Amino acid sequence: MTSLTTTHLSFSIVVIELVGGKVLEACLSALQQFDIEIIAVLREACPQLQARFDRVRFEIRNEPVPLRRKSGVALARSDVVALIEDTTLPGDSFLSGLVSAFKDDNTLAASGPVMIGKNLPSRYQALACTEYGRYHSSVVFDHPQPQAKAVERLPGNFICYRRKALALILDESNDGLVEGVINQRLLSAGGSLVMEPLLANTYCAEDPWGGRLATRFHHGLIYAGGQAENKSLFASAVQLLKSLLLPVVLSLRAIHYMSRINEIKHPLKVSLWICLLEMFWSAGEAVGSVSGAPKNMEHWR
Repeated sequence: MTSLTTTHLSFSIVVIELVGGKVLEACLSALQQFDIEIIAVLREACPQLQARFDRVRFEIRNEPVPLRRKSGVALARSDVVALIEDTTLPGDSFLSGLVSAFKDDNTLAASGPVMIGKNLPSRYQALACTEYGRYHSSVVFDHPQPQAKAVERLPGNFICYRRKALALILDESNDGLVEGVINQRLLSAGGSLVMEPLLANTYCAEDPWGGRLATRFHHGLIYAGGQAENKSLFASAVQLLKSLLLPVVLSLRAIHYMSRINEIKHPLKVSLWICLLEMFWSAGEAVGSVSGAPKNMEHWR
């Protein structure tokens, strides 16, 4: 078991169930090497899992992901809390990465480059490229010996926060922890977001719900709807017009990232899935530009 502490900081990790079952079990097993507080926020109770991992504190919340993240943060007792989705595994340098990233008091959030599982089917490698291609090490770092650097955005599958700064913002958020919104608030408060190479992680499990075309549509709707709420009618109309070009823009961007990722097995198949996934996301954005945000985030689970 790896244990690493400093005189200033304590660490904990919150696991958010996306897939559950053997995927969640593999994630919890990997985390056992780290001698820190582990909290798992599940949609429903799993007695067998809870009996096996007696070091893990389980919380049952049948809520969308952002609200389950918020619940996990509220339960944590550490200075720095890491949130990881069960589709992702941290690297062995996880704790060293936390120490390195948060040695600067101005660092309020951090993550690391996202690798993509080599054995994932093309559909899920495509999903990874659309969501995390911009965070792959080949894209984030252009040096063989990468150094931590300040960034404007961080991946939502694995993200670490200075807990007190995060808690102050979450207290005012009814929607829970939506990383894009929360991270912008942290930046506006003068804090830094850091991409730390020692926090490298791997997106390595199939996410059947996240890979559904209907889910992509609703995630696009949630994203664009949230933006439309704060815009004028004219700005919303412009956003709608832009959304008509999104299938091409988003697909080309994700395919560009994919071309730099060594883990991709079948580039043509992955490219076709990227186009399909981004088409449905873009359709969601088009609807969200007109309708505004949905009443709930039940599709973000």
